[in-house]
Amino acid sequence: MTKQQYKLCKAVIRYKNLDKILKKTKISGYIKFQENLSYKLNFSDSNMDSKTIVSLQTDLQEAYETYRARIIDTWITRGLALSALLISMLALLSEIGILRLPQG
Repeated sequence: MTKQQYKLCKAVIRYKNLDKILKKTKISGYIKFQENLSYKLNFSDSNMDSKTIVSLQTDLQEAYETYRARIIDTWITRGLALSALLISMLALLSEIGILRLPQG
């Protein structure tokens, strides 16, 4: 799944109504929208108007959730690595006497 597809899936889950999704994603029509998501969308009716509800097909929903979990895991890992780096730097500065921390 690409970042663009992820954003489109997120819009489908968030807004649900076709006209609102197209307006928020700035895509000209529902056919172009479907092309971007490999025609893996479900529509509540064939009118394609403001009352049409859009949902993701099961395999696209699974791909979206997998991609989202990977993003969350990546940011948690980066956050922990940054925290460890900061703690290490503080310990090093304290050890060489530049940073005077209270000794326990």
